[in-house]
This record gives sequence, structure tokens and C-alpha cells, in this order.
Amino acid sequence: MDRTAQIVVPITRGLGLAGVGLILGFQASYPLVLYPAMFSIKSPVLSARARLHLWSKSFDAGKASMLTLIPLTSASLAISAFLAPPTHAFLNPGFVARHRLGFLVTAAALTFVNLPYTAFFILPRVARLKKVEKMIAKEDGEVHGSAELEVDTDPLLMEWLALHAVRVVLAFGALVATVTEAVSV
Repeated sequence: MDRTAQIVVPITRGLGLAGVGLILGFQASYPLVLYPAMFSIKSPVLSARARLHLWSKSFDAGKASMLTLIPLTSASLAISAFLAPPTHAFLNPGFVARHRLGFLVTAAALTFVNLPYTAFFILPRVARLKKVEKMIAKEDGEVHGSAELEVDTDPLLMEWLALHAVRVVLAFGALVATVTEAVSV
């Protein structure tokens, strides 16, 4: 391995590992923290309008961070994959060491796939939810037919959560591949 790769690979591998961990943490916070708080039976339940607003603010914050974090993490993992030296056969490498390139490329791909998956499957639901939120905001705080609003937004929020679960699984797979590769170094 040349000197540049000796310096770059540990840095990009570390950035990739930290990035995948952050992505999974952010994405898992929706089903583990936000949704239980929104639909809790033990505490006063939020109104449909309040749930939609809370989801919207959380989505906007997550979108802002993911649009930067996902490409940087994917690029870091891809750079690690292509600069990491092969393990020499005389060292009797294990499965992961022999397939280091595959583990890192898989982690980079699983991380990056979050973006097109979001664009094609999740953003149409987001557009509908944002449209409902704008209609509510136009009514200047008065929600006419709140029972109808509840029927319209809660299923969309739950549908979004089900689609979002795929992103969590993708991030978890990327983290497993990244950690497995990192501990086998």
C-alpha cells in the first residue's frame, strides 16, 4: 500500500463508520422516539394538527442533515473500498478480510440507496402531508372538520413511517457491513 492510501483509508473508513452511525441514529429516532411521543396513550395525545406539525418540523430537520450526510458517507466508504489494500494470502485472511472491497461497497451502496428510495417512494407522501399542513395553516389556526383531518393525516403519517422503516433497515445493513469490516482490520 502506498503512503497516501495508508493515510487516507483509516480516515475515510472512520468517517464512513461515523456517518453510517449518525444516519442510523437520526433515522431510527423517528420510530423509536418521535412516533411513540406523538401517539402515546399514557400522556395527553396530540391533536392531528399538532402531530402533523411536529412530524413536518422533524422531517425538515432530518432532510437538511441527510442531504449532506448521506453523499459524504457514501463517498467516504467508496473511497475506502477502492483504496484499501488486498489482504495477502500468506496471512491466512478471514472471510471479511478476503472480501473487504465487497463489504465497503455494499455499505456505500446501502447508504446511498436512501436518496433515490426517498425521492421515488417517500417524497410523494411528504408532498401530500405538506399540502394538508399548508391548508391547515391557511385556516389561521381554525381546524374545520378535525375528525376528517384526523382520518386524512394519521394514515398518511403511518404510511410514511412504514416506508421510512425501509430506510432504517438500509442504514442498519450499512452499519453492520461497516462495523464488520472495521473490526476485521
